[in-house]
Amino acid sequence: MTSKWRVKPSGYWLPDGRILFVDDGISKGKAWGTFYRVQQTGSLRRFKSPSLPMRPTQKCAEEDLAAYASRHRLVPVGGVRA
Repeated sequence: MTSKWRVKPSGYWLPDGRILFVDDGISKGKAWGTFYRVQQTGSLRRFKSPSLPMRPTQKCAEEDLAAYASRHRLVPVGGVRA
């Protein structure tokens, strides 16, 4: 069975089981931020933190998320905590 939701190539596990990833949401590439999926509906929700603002490029948002994940010792999806 295939999922109707897009699969993200990378992300980080939160302790509560959600996966954080970078997406442009509904901005059509104009702004990028950190999101997670709502399990019940599959809809996107922005993960809000002062260190994870919306950014003009995907690369900037990915760098913010990587730094946040490192500071909070989040485990990469498909990875192991170092």
